[in-house]
Amino acid sequence: MGTELPASVHARCYTYIGSWNDDLADCDAHDLHGTAVSESVIDIAPEVELYIANPFTLGDLSKTVDWMLSQGVSVINHSVGWSFDGPGDGSSPHSVSPLNTVDRAVDGGIVWVNAAGNAAQNTWFGSFADADGDGIIEFVGADEGLGLKFPEDSSFAYVLVQLRWEDSFGGATTDLDLHLVDEITGEIVAGSTDLQLGGAGVEPLEILVGLGLSSFDTDIVVSHQSGPVPGWLQLTVWGSESIEHPTGHRSITNPPESVNPGMLAVGAAPWYDVESIEPFSGRGPTLYGQYKPEIVGADCGKTALRNEGFCGTSQASPHLAGMAALVRQRFPHLKPAEVADYLKDHADSRETVPNNTWGYGFAQLPDTGLAPVPEPTPAPPTTGRCVLDLGDMTYREKEAFGTWTGECDSSNRPGSYARFYSFSLAEQTEMTIFLESDHDTYLFLLEGTGREGVVLYENDDVEPGIDINSTLVGTLGAGDYTVETTTYFSGSTGDFILSVISTAVAQPALPAEHPCVDDLGDLLGDLEASGSWSDECPSNNREGRNAHFYIFDLLHPADLRIDLESDVDTYIFLMEGDGKDGDILEENDDLDPGNTDSGIKTSLDPGTYTVEATTYAEGETDSFILTISVVGSPPLLQACYAGQFLAPGEGCTYQDLSIYVDDFGDLHMMFTGDRVDFRDLSLSRVGHGWEIERLP
Repeated sequence: MGTELPASVHARCYTYIGSWNDDLADCDAHDLHGTAVSESVIDIAPEVELYIANPFTLGDLSKTVDWMLSQGVSVINHSVGWSFDGPGDGSSPHSVSPLNTVDRAVDGGIVWVNAAGNAAQNTWFGSFADADGDGIIEFVGADEGLGLKFPEDSSFAYVLVQLRWEDSFGGATTDLDLHLVDEITGEIVAGSTDLQLGGAGVEPLEILVGLGLSSFDTDIVVSHQSGPVPGWLQLTVWGSESIEHPTGHRSITNPPESVNPGMLAVGAAPWYDVESIEPFSGRGPTLYGQYKPEIVGADCGKTALRNEGFCGTSQASPHLAGMAALVRQRFPHLKPAEVADYLKDHADSRETVPNNTWGYGFAQLPDTGLAPVPEPTPAPPTTGRCVLDLGDMTYREKEAFGTWTGECDSSNRPGSYARFYSFSLAEQTEMTIFLESDHDTYLFLLEGTGREGVVLYENDDVEPGIDINSTLVGTLGAGDYTVETTTYFSGSTGDFILSVISTAVAQPALPAEHPCVDDLGDLLGDLEASGSWSDECPSNNREGRNAHFYIFDLLHPADLRIDLESDVDTYIFLMEGDGKDGDILEENDDLDPGNTDSGIKTSLDPGTYTVEATTYAEGETDSFILTISVVGSPPLLQACYAGQFLAPGEGCTYQDLSIYVDDFGDLHMMFTGDRVDFRDLSLSRVGHGWEIERLP
């Protein structure tokens, strides 16, 4: 947290893929990047309310944006770049692509501000050349290798190299391979050799990871295996200081290559010389000709923790995000694209604008005496800060977390505050809609999309006169609907959970992201969770007792031991499914007769399971530790062997390195030892998985 950030920071801290909590300690990292980014926002807009998150994967990023939308966030700063996952025109076929996540955030009313990336000295863009006909592409003249340069004090280097080229994204027929080669010995130390032979889903993309590289003696080599010669190639490296023969242009990363008008890609110029662009600052055009970046901000400024200065587009971006927050404060009616246009219109121009180095110029805000922009009187929005679109809800479940504030008035209860959630049904469906809060609630179902539809149904209490929650259960035909979640009392504010479920159950299952439920994600090895019991979380299986629920996914058959330890007497249940109402598979009172701890040892098939950690005695409260241990060596975490292929959902261990490929084909690595030295390990993407090679 440093010394400069406000105490009221809201956090979504990921401890593993898909698993998060609101404990700031779990957002702690080994460097100061996140804190310095946050301090840079505060330096421009000192009274903002901060929502921070550290998503591990593209899916985590997508769900994080859903959370921020539900919290009413108005500006997102993203000082992060992800690997290529689209053809370069701002689109992607992958639903969890950051490009699509940006679009969803902007559609919900958020201004997205993104670092343009520091890849100008690490990018090569050019046409295909192979004068000697050996199938190896020539980058400059007869040079067939791009050398990598690392800092002189670097004893261990990790790089990610990504290559894409002109071809059909989703049916590529030009097959290129990507390798890292020892310049002295000619030995291949890492490679990516996906086949691009046509067919649905085949992408003109190669990505490889290199570990334990040394400076000046490693080359990047691209070979042409088959298919038509591409018109252009784009190659970007992360982790090196620079590459040989950088071209500088077309070095914008993902998602700043988005063409969404509500997003700003931000380049960097040092605060002490704002007429000079940083040599590393990403610049355009994009592969399809859009000007990038849109604007340039200042970097190398000191922050409370980065007293030596914080250089990079990672600082320029939060400076612009702070400016965007000030513009939204002064002109709250402006839409995201209008906020972006306002900042571009008031930038101090450099050269002819727009251009592919400065965009519209160096960012500045106008004099405070500027007359305010007239505020129109718009019709009530169908989407935006007060209205969110849940999409098609036919035979689906969705949980939404929101906060009532004075900015969103109810359409049907004068003086009360509300949030609106639109959804569609493709066919007649039985629905359950449940609104839960610590405050007294009221629930409306409206016809159509938007806050002004005719009220079809309404409910005050699940149990008349004694309950503060409300629910609607019934059959709806195909069409568009909107749920109004509002408060019973005029002017009441607070948090709530809305569950929309396409089933005929009388009560929805407890949401997975409920305060009483933690989703541990995929079980990749031993897990330990600590918690405490309170009377806010009742047991589902022992009346009058307190409980906490833990959901986990098992990707392979495994033998598990589940232990519950506490100073008070415990009881443990293992249930099927992802909620508190699943069938009980195993239960236990005491590990040893008469003691306070409980445990279960069992064999499970792949699936989703829930552990209920509860108390033996009625009304008991205390803290506990839950441990889930994998007995033996399940296939998921078997030792890595040479030539092994890891498909999505699989992983293995090698020395002190754990490797895992998530469901989207993204590679994750965790170091468990004190030393990191894997010069003999090569990881390369093959299709949607990864190939492991152990070299001599």
